[in-house]
Amino acid sequence: MVGIVDNVDDLIGRAVERQSRGNLLEASVLFTKALKLQPTNAVALYSMAAIELNQGNVTQGLALAKRCLDAAPSSHLSAYIYGAGLKANRLLDEALESFDRALTLNPTYVEALIEKGNIYVEKKDYFQSLAQFEKVLTIDPTHILAQRNRAGLLEGLKGHVQDLSQMTLRGLELQGAGNIAGAQEIFLQILRTQETHFVSLYSLAAMCLNQGRVDEGLHYAERSMKSDPTSPYGWYITGCALKAARRFHDALKHLDHALTLNPVYKEALMEKGIVYGELKEYVQALLQFNQILQIDPESKLALVNLATSLTILKRHDEGSQFFARLLSIDPEHEYALGAMVHARLHSCNWTDYDVNCQRIIQGVRDGKRVCRSLAFLAISDSPKDQLDCSRMFMTQAYPLKEEQLWKGARYNHPKIRIGYLSPDLREHPVGHLMAGVFEAHDKSRYEIHSFSLGVNDNSVLRKRFIDASEKFVDVRGKSSREIAQIIRDAEIDILVDLAGPTMDAQPDILGFRPAPIQVGYLGYPGTSATPYVDFILGDETVTPEKDWSFYTEKVINLPGCYLPTDSKVKIADRTPTRAEMSLPEEGFVFCSFNHDYKISPAVFNSWMNMLKRVEKSVLWLMKLNEAAEANLRKEAMARGVDPDRLIFATRVPAIEDHLARYRLAGVFLDTTPYNAHTTASDALRAGLPVVTITGHSFQSRVATSILNTIGMPHLSMATLQEYEDFAVEMALNPERLSALKAELAEKIATAAIYDTDLTTRRIEDAYDRMLNR
Repeated sequence: MVGIVDNVDDLIGRAVERQSRGNLLEASVLFTKALKLQPTNAVALYSMAAIELNQGNVTQGLALAKRCLDAAPSSHLSAYIYGAGLKANRLLDEALESFDRALTLNPTYVEALIEKGNIYVEKKDYFQSLAQFEKVLTIDPTHILAQRNRAGLLEGLKGHVQDLSQMTLRGLELQGAGNIAGAQEIFLQILRTQETHFVSLYSLAAMCLNQGRVDEGLHYAERSMKSDPTSPYGWYITGCALKAARRFHDALKHLDHALTLNPVYKEALMEKGIVYGELKEYVQALLQFNQILQIDPESKLALVNLATSLTILKRHDEGSQFFARLLSIDPEHEYALGAMVHARLHSCNWTDYDVNCQRIIQGVRDGKRVCRSLAFLAISDSPKDQLDCSRMFMTQAYPLKEEQLWKGARYNHPKIRIGYLSPDLREHPVGHLMAGVFEAHDKSRYEIHSFSLGVNDNSVLRKRFIDASEKFVDVRGKSSREIAQIIRDAEIDILVDLAGPTMDAQPDILGFRPAPIQVGYLGYPGTSATPYVDFILGDETVTPEKDWSFYTEKVINLPGCYLPTDSKVKIADRTPTRAEMSLPEEGFVFCSFNHDYKISPAVFNSWMNMLKRVEKSVLWLMKLNEAAEANLRKEAMARGVDPDRLIFATRVPAIEDHLARYRLAGVFLDTTPYNAHTTASDALRAGLPVVTITGHSFQSRVATSILNTIGMPHLSMATLQEYEDFAVEMALNPERLSALKAELAEKIATAAIYDTDLTTRRIEDAYDRMLNR
């Protein structure tokens, strides 16, 4: 075998020498002999193809070029000679594709650019031809043929090029000034005479995408990419369009190719990170944003996306640091201050807490976008401020859509179709609250349609939702427009959004008006501040009539408490031991299983005072992230309390066992201004008294609403001092606490809030009232 290879090399060496002297006949004989010994030798195939094409034997030349490409598919020379063969055979579009392939493999291969320019001349696409010769001259300014061809084109197109340049500049000026209609008209006019004009195609794609016209945007983006496959910008804008179409994996491929052409293309890295976020691959997203910061350490968009991704991964402490870094660069960056404070609350880091909260509240009152509406609920107890905050955020993030899908039709179905929209039809607090309601609906009158935005966790709870629905549609991963169309096609009479602007929700679905009546309920305790949510369900405590002016929706108050429960939930008979729960054998147990971000410094101060006033008592908290636990222990020590008196409960898999462990506690301590909701209901059901503070807004009055409904309003306090004194009194007076628990047990046995059938009838009555209006 070694001898054969050596012989082939010798033949090819002599053939190349003959070819260089112009002795093509002898060269052909030698190349032919080499190919008999080694039929896939790319050098011999390339040279023979070139000889045949130069002699006008175009069919034989193309066949040899194809063999060359098959033998060496990753060689830019193989792609080039195949393009030359296709061009010689007048297959011009296929030739362009092959030259583009050569340039993808070697972006500086000027011979391929020259051939592309020549083809565009033949196609009378003179502006694309000019672009190819100009690219050659950026690579090799002394290239004689490119200089000559460029000069000839400029002379012939002098007036037209000038007109086109002026039109392009004018279109870009209008686009920059926000005159989109004017810019689009100019770019469309250019395309009528120059259909492959890259700037026009790219700009039209970008404007269509910004307007939500995704299909049209993708059309122009793909045309821009094909007009110049060697430009990273066409691949980038196509990736953006594919992202908008929620074809995320295709988007990644195009963005990767853009980055192959330009490895430091920050915008492409940004879009990649955002796409990975859409795919819930947040670690991959972090890598992209970090790469941008290596290129541009002060990229504000990279900082905000990096910080947000970290908080989604529950790395709140790190996330807050990047928000702080962003604020050091741009103190007025939209929503950054609220996001930093919210991330710090998740890690119980109260640095500059009071100052920052006041800045946020004042910012909202000044009409500034300083905080998103959900984060604001943990800071503010003013329904007026919450309305203003929500209106600013929702108007920007989830505006009313120009396209409205429901246009006044009346369906007259045999049953009223109720559509529930939620990411939480699974193991989730909202799921636990609503599963019983779905099952208890009167199926002779109502047809239940469920539209699930969230993950399928294959839980028993999710199966309950599926079984209780006439139709259960998994719409996760679809665009808001697609989901809205699915809902409209289902002819839903009343659409109930169970999420609002919370994690994994898509509130803008309602902005397309897919249903005649649209309702906000349960998932978000406040106003949507939008024109497309018609009603909100509350009760006389959380949404009293005096506060209705702070809701853009029509408020319908349910009798008793708005919060549903599931009657089917049982409490385990066995109570775990204190040792099993890491609690000391002696001492009073104050309990608060609320989320970390609901714990404010003022509330924590009160808790520490309780521990000081009640010897050997402990505070039993839910298991938090490491940073939060470390910070709370540090805060306890700073207040003169042994950090070991803070006990963090680990999660238990079964809700029955979780409820049973409440029996080990003395009282449940609520938080303010963001109350316990599901958690308060669970604690009371398990027989644990909940002590709360009655606030002024929806989220700060939920526990009071539950207590009012079960007939124990005396557990709702007006001030932190009353709250603290009452809890301490219960801890120091076992007999009074025993009597309180006995009273609670008696009330719970007949409490309407734990009667799922009754709650469901009340919800259905509210739906009927909406229809009658």
